[in-house]
Amino acid sequence: GGGGGGGGREEEGSDGSISSDDESGGTIKFMPKLRHVSMKKSISVEDDDEPPYPQLFQYLFIVEMQKDSKGKLKTKISYTFPPGLQLKGKDAALESIPQFCYPDIDQWKPTTSYKSETFSFVLTDMEGNRRFGYCRRLLPAGKGPRLPETYVIISPLGCFSVYEKILDHVENRRAVSTTVNVFLFLKSIVVNAFPKPGQSVQVKCMNSEGTGMEVMRLQRLPDSRLEHVDFSVLFTALSPRKIIKVFSSILLERRVILCAQSLSLLTSCAHALIALLYPMEWQHVLIPVLPASLIEFVCSPMPYIIGIHPSLVKELDGLEMEEALVVDLEKKKFVKKIGDEPSILPSKLFRYLENNLSSSVLSTEYAKGEARKSEPSRADEMVVNTFMTFFVYLYGNYHKYMKHLPTGGARLQRKEFVKSFGSKSTQRFLEAFQMTQMFDTFIEERENPLKAERVAEGLFEKQIPQLREKSQEIEQLSSSAKKPKWMRGLTRRKL
Repeated sequence: GGGGGGGGREEEGSDGSISSDDESGGTIKFMPKLRHVSMKKSISVEDDDEPPYPQLFQYLFIVEMQKDSKGKLKTKISYTFPPGLQLKGKDAALESIPQFCYPDIDQWKPTTSYKSETFSFVLTDMEGNRRFGYCRRLLPAGKGPRLPETYVIISPLGCFSVYEKILDHVENRRAVSTTVNVFLFLKSIVVNAFPKPGQSVQVKCMNSEGTGMEVMRLQRLPDSRLEHVDFSVLFTALSPRKIIKVFSSILLERRVILCAQSLSLLTSCAHALIALLYPMEWQHVLIPVLPASLIEFVCSPMPYIIGIHPSLVKELDGLEMEEALVVDLEKKKFVKKIGDEPSILPSKLFRYLENNLSSSVLSTEYAKGEARKSEPSRADEMVVNTFMTFFVYLYGNYHKYMKHLPTGGARLQRKEFVKSFGSKSTQRFLEAFQMTQMFDTFIEERENPLKAERVAEGLFEKQIPQLREKSQEIEQLSSSAKKPKWMRGLTRRKL
């Protein structure tokens, strides 16, 4: 596919020469469509503004696989908490839970060994409200080949670290006793209010042997944006260049399909990519793990980020779907692309991201593959600040172009704002980005007098003064600047 320009890369010309142009990038094959479909959110985890949530979670289910009379595997909810919960006809989103616990049901045969796996999915109802499903899939105790069971916690809060710990306790109790012990444990913890960012809750509960009480401490990260995110998985799966190309596609609200056999790899990468967008928020369909039975969903004309099993990739060719970027996370390659991914971003912005994400701090720390920590790592903070600096460079001065209205509120003078950037490639990119719903939502919150005060207290606004100086580094990265020798070799090598 086409797409000229060189979004942060030097591209060999047909004669083998290297073409380098400070105005490269911002060359976009398909412009975003104007969309005004407002989607509500899951309970926002932005700073201290989060509304209190009176309990630790909404529901817990145990979902099993069983063979029907024809020998075909079917899913079945074998346990619900609270007990006696009826889903039929009550909540369409919840009725689909079993499918999301076994999106790969066609791949399963009874087995004697299976390493337990943790993953998550997102349920969106008709009003656009999101709820998260946190899953632990494990092999139940027993002898001989058997099928796994999945424990799934449903909550409107995106906070992987807390729910992962609860699932650890559920798994430990299930290993040594019946579901009665699990029930007593859940009953004692669910009544606790969900802690605020940076705080913890001490929960008294029955120990796993059922012989006495113990205290469990659930700690939340101070920065709530990092609670549902494990960047190390994304940076182990893809090179910085590929991550930037996927990020650029998501910025323009394109369709992105991630493929992997590992459900935890799919969900970790989907949530990490969305976290890179802050202060923007993904407004569209997010299905980190799509059940095979729903594969036709990829034909949706709406923007989406969807995760699928690799066995479904060959089916994509036979479907009438619009263009999408298809990324195989296990083979570390793009299966399908639109063709302009390297040239969406202005070249200096691409290069700024690439320089920072190629840091040895990231590669060294993420190579260790350590489990989620209760504190964000140095590498995580570096990733978050790199992308936030990218947005400060583009939108750190937006308030200078806000025209205050006599009726209250303000309006961004969009044309004047875009023209304030001297670079043609930056102007081209901003014109495209301002057609997205992501941008519309970002700026509407700042134009609305009822929301502007809360936004002013938000993390992005508070970080602008600190990151503005850092964002000036981007100006010095014009392609015409002579690069050190070590960098010239890097940019020429194709990843």
